[in-house]
Amino acid sequence: MIKGVGGLRPLKEQFAKQTVLRIRTLQDDLDALPFRDGAGRVYVKELSYALEAGLLLAALHLAASLLELFARDLLIYRTALKSASDQKNKMSVLDKLEVYYEDTTKPQWSFSMIVDELRSQRVISNTDAKNIKTYYQTIRIPIHHGLTRRFIRGRKKPDFEIDPSDIIEILMFGRTGRAIRLEDLLEDEGINLVKMVVAFVKKYSLNLKF
Repeated sequence: MIKGVGGLRPLKEQFAKQTVLRIRTLQDDLDALPFRDGAGRVYVKELSYALEAGLLLAALHLAASLLELFARDLLIYRTALKSASDQKNKMSVLDKLEVYYEDTTKPQWSFSMIVDELRSQRVISNTDAKNIKTYYQTIRIPIHHGLTRRFIRGRKKPDFEIDPSDIIEILMFGRTGRAIRLEDLLEDEGINLVKMVVAFVKKYSLNLKF
């Protein structure tokens, strides 16, 4: 486990004891993922560092990217396992599949297409396919593109009626208010949102070698 990052306050000085414990547990789960090398391991390592530094927005960025990377790799490896006759042939097939699923534009394998293919091949369940698509739309896209209002709206229950006395507060909830709300929301839910990605990767990487 990473023990401190130079120049930053220790976690215990940033968060409550219970929050620190949740981060430590999440780091242990990351350490247990079967990434031993390659791009996946880089994302996992830097995600753990971001958590250690208390950089929850950075951690969420990395976790959302890890989800996309893992889904694509899962499709590549499962396809390779079905089409390669031996280990040497498998490496050749992997190279070709990586190009096909990551670089081609016709078709361009979007996240949604990848998830649909994993579901149709019964690699992942219908429920998990739906959940990670929702995660991609409501977490990955807004966070990646800096659409913080969309991210904030997606994490709170809609108001059915606006009290006229709240209008001034709503009007004042501009860019400054948005930043404050984002910071609060990340502290409230950021760890759980990262945990959702880690749980998905853990569930579907049990029998795969990366």
